[in-house]
Amino acid sequence: VDSLRVLDTAEMAWMGGSVLFSGQDEGQAPCAREQTAWSYDAKAAKLVLFGGWAYEWLDDVHTLDVSAIVGPPYSVQALIPAQGPITGGAKLVVAGVDFAVPENGDPILVKFVNEQAEQTVEGTLVSHQEVQCSTPNWEAFGAGEVDVRVSLGPDGFTVNRIKYRYYVNTRPQQCIAFGPALAERAPWGIPVRFRIQARDSTGANRTSGLDPFIVRVYL
Repeated sequence: VDSLRVLDTAEMAWMGGSVLFSGQDEGQAPCAREQTAWSYDAKAAKLVLFGGWAYEWLDDVHTLDVSAIVGPPYSVQALIPAQGPITGGAKLVVAGVDFAVPENGDPILVKFVNEQAEQTVEGTLVSHQEVQCSTPNWEAFGAGEVDVRVSLGPDGFTVNRIKYRYYVNTRPQQCIAFGPALAERAPWGIPVRFRIQARDSTGANRTSGLDPFIVRVYL
């Protein structure tokens, strides 16, 4: 009675909550009651409580902002590509559902975040299913995975987790090429092959691919 609990669906455990009134510090929760009318405002992501019985019929209204739990009316589904260089500057396509032009000319924001840091860049709306942006530089935080979230104006950031992986850039001086095409007496006029083992600046083998290579043949 007279309490607020939130179900953490990842841990499947109930957590305690607090009530905040807009523009104020922590406020007072509604008094205990029964036979209360509830409604959900999908646009504002708020639960609306009206009236109820507490030794008398009440006529008050309370709202609970659950946007941080249910998220905005749009969502992110995929990233194309899902990985990129740690130096940033790569074009990223964010695929999703129900993207729309923000009201009042608010910017479209794309947030890259993990446990150590977060960076936000502006995006461009291409369609109701696509937002594009350039990835931020992540060298200061190291290679690894980050969550990518999108905000269209005042509706807040998406809450579902879509992963983007930063990798250390390939360093040509560390790469190894081998195969019959590189032999001193390779055959002429027929297809021949060779392989390139890409390595990053630390000497570790690259596993993600997507690197462009330029091959020059000297006579």
